[in-house]
Amino acid sequence: MNRLYLLATIACFVLVVAAINYVILTTARAISRAKEVAVRKVSGTQQFHLVYQFLGDSVMVTLLAMLIALAATWAIFPLFRDFIGKPINTTAFGSPVFIFGVTSLGILVGIIAGAYPALALSAFRPASVLKGSSSRSGEGTTLRNVLTVLRKQNTFATSSAGLIKIGAISKDPVLTNRPCLPKRTEGRSATPL
Repeated sequence: MNRLYLLATIACFVLVVAAINYVILTTARAISRAKEVAVRKVSGTQQFHLVYQFLGDSVMVTLLAMLIALAATWAIFPLFRDFIGKPINTTAFGSPVFIFGVTSLGILVGIIAGAYPALALSAFRPASVLKGSSSRSGEGTTLRNVLTVLRKQNTFATSSAGLIKIGAISKDPVLTNRPCLPKRTEGRSATPL
């Protein structure tokens, strides 16, 4: 069960890295969508409609990624079951509770990852964008830099924790089939293996 908690923790860290990557890429791509936003605002679209559209895009991308991840999980599930060494009930994957939970998680991650890009993209001023001098072009760089640092730290922490755990597993006498008790020699104290 300990391995299962470790893998769940690693999965959460990977999910955070993926959300950060989405925010970085979406804000970096904002300049190419600035003219689209400006034209839509000039034609009378309200800012909250743009926010809903960009949040909807984010949720759709997240749900599509979730479907691909579930298909990949289903494909490698026998290897995972062998890795953790415990039988896992696969009938739970088709239950309404599981489907609702996975869909809710996808929507929640999509909204969280898409909130800042949606607000940033919908706040472009049409006049300055259509003139070619977007005043918001440099505003997102600080956030992108901070998110890049957070992403790298998160990746380093996840990798370090995994390597530390692998090191602990390789030294565990139960898992390496080595005897737990040290050898006894006559007239000497016990020496570890």
